[in-house]
Amino acid sequence: LDREFDGYEPRTHLASDLTYVRVGGKWAYVCLLIDLANRSIAGHSADTSRTADLVMAAFATLDFPLTEVEVFHTDRGSEFDNAKIDKLLDVFDIRRSLSRKGNPYDNAVVESTNRLLKKELIYRNRYTSLEQLRSDLNDYVWWFNNQRLHSTLEYRSPKELTEQGSSSKKPSNTLLPIHAVHEHVRVFGFQRPRAPLVDLPVDPFELVAQCLRGHAVSPQQLADVVDLAGAHARQVHVDQ
Repeated sequence: LDREFDGYEPRTHLASDLTYVRVGGKWAYVCLLIDLANRSIAGHSADTSRTADLVMAAFATLDFPLTEVEVFHTDRGSEFDNAKIDKLLDVFDIRRSLSRKGNPYDNAVVESTNRLLKKELIYRNRYTSLEQLRSDLNDYVWWFNNQRLHSTLEYRSPKELTEQGSSSKKPSNTLLPIHAVHEHVRVFGFQRPRAPLVDLPVDPFELVAQCLRGHAVSPQQLADVVDLAGAHARQVHVDQ
């Protein structure tokens, strides 16, 4: 990306990083996938280990087809730069972008979002279980995307920006009233409408179709899709 974080079409450029959370006396990790077009949290996950599975779990929560993603930007951590994520990116034809070594400014948007997550959610709570963290994270992400005002977006929410057909741009010189975000939290909280659970198909080819249509799948199902696509590609190569 070369620190070019603005001006992209929605869903095409995702950036990611991990952050730490203390849960019951142990460390847990949160992975966020940020859509650079509107600064929304497009995908998220939380677990007790920082591996490729945590990143796959975040990808599994995307509500749009993975084929729409063109570039995935991260730092050089082993949870991102590994064969499992390489395979995912290859299957869905997503280009990889990596920050330079030891240079957090190359991933500034996600670093900033992680700071907001800690300030507005993590530091306000004491977590005793991973389930509690995941539940609060789900509510926070909904609020962040639908109601939180973002100075980078000229004090609109990511949802509002998308509905207006705009993309993110550099911040204006207008100052955000210091009470605005805190008042937003007080009035709205992080509560979100509860969507009913949907049964997901077991047939592997239908799982591929679900991914292409943008339906959420489980991390294991996404891994199965990647494996299935890889096996199909190898068979086509043999047949040729």
